[in-house]
Order: sequence, then C-alpha cells, then structure tokens
Amino acid sequence: MWAALLGDPSLRPPEERNLVRAVFKEPPSDTGYPLFPAEQSTTEFKAALVADLRITHGAYPHDEEFKALMGEVMSSSEEFRGLWGAPALGSRLGGHKRLRHPLVGEIGLDSDVLKVPDHDVRIVTCTAEPGTPDEEKLEYLRVAAAQAAQAAQADQAAQAALPLSSG
Repeated sequence: MWAALLGDPSLRPPEERNLVRAVFKEPPSDTGYPLFPAEQSTTEFKAALVADLRITHGAYPHDEEFKALMGEVMSSSEEFRGLWGAPALGSRLGGHKRLRHPLVGEIGLDSDVLKVPDHDVRIVTCTAEPGTPDEEKLEYLRVAAAQAAQAAQADQAAQAALPLSSG
C-alpha cells in the first residue's frame, strides 16, 4: 500500500528516501508521486521532526550515518539549525496528512505512528474517514495496487515458462 500511495521507494535514489533530507534540503526528483505528505513544509511538522531526531541522537550518539546526516542538514539549512537549537522535545505520533496523488488527486488521511516498546520499530498506519471521498480514493488505490501486483506476478510466471534460447 505504501508504494500505491507514495510511490515505490526503490525507484528513488537512497538519499531521496530520507524524510529529513526531503524536508530540509532540495526537493526530491519528480516521479509523479509525493515522497512524503504535503504538510511536511509546516513549522509544526518540522519542529516535531527535529524533536524526534533529538531522541534518536540521545539513543545513538555514536552512529556515524546519523552524524553524517546531521552534518549535511546543519550545513545546508539555516531553518534546521534554528530548530535544532530550540529546546523542544517530543515525537510525532500521527496527525492528518494531505497528499496529492497522480491517480486520485488530493487525498486526506489520518496517520498514526505505533511504537513497539523497547525496540526501534515504528508502524505507520494511514486511514481515511469512513464514507468520504477520501475513503473511496484510498480503496481505489488499494485495488489498483493489487491488480498491478497480480499483473506483475503473471508476467514473471510467463517469463519463467519461456524456453531458454540457445545462443
């Protein structure tokens, strides 16, 4: 469902799959799908993201990849530097997201982030208000994704059934 809603992340370079880079650096390449929700540009969202990074920094103060990411955004974003210097704590646990999707247009979703206790696992759920056009759009995307997966499996099966050519 993630790929149906936000596009297949494997089609983007690894550096574009990072929310911090997407928010505080240059916009990602245009693949027709938003990589992250449209509200990523709000001050509240950015402050919550930076607060979340503080928690990560406290848990992994010696992580080299995290240090590299921090150095990258510190050097390229004055806004990030200002938010990092502000004494705010917290974590994003959800909210309302609006996306602009190439197949269904604008869609509003409620998002919840479920944290697994004593682990670094987070499960993100996105739901639409029952009985709304947003629910219909989400269902359309679910069906389209299922059909695309079935077609891909059929193509793979057909390719596997082809005789090998001798060269």
